[in-house]
Amino acid sequence: MRIVDFLIARTAEGEAILERVIAELLVHAESSDLDAQAAYERQMLEYQVHRRIISLLAPDAADPAGPVPMTVETLQDAATATLQLLAMPYADHPDYKQDWKVD
Repeated sequence: MRIVDFLIARTAEGEAILERVIAELLVHAESSDLDAQAAYERQMLEYQVHRRIISLLAPDAADPAGPVPMTVETLQDAATATLQLLAMPYADHPDYKQDWKVD
């Protein structure tokens, strides 16, 4: 097993666990309680980011979201792209800068 396969599998496991836990929480949550739903959405975005970073750093890895739309020619480009992807789940934060956005 390659490290890429290991990371993709752990990401899939995390998503599955999150789905089960959030389903249980939402059953018991009041309809006005959006904290659980917001936490779920942010964590799912983080799993999407994991997949995109894996795809960026290991181009032969399968990424269901498609290839990252950028050319990585240097280590600095890869580092910048990785940081932009890590910031993606926080795009709704007031300090987030739109020029950090990755398509």
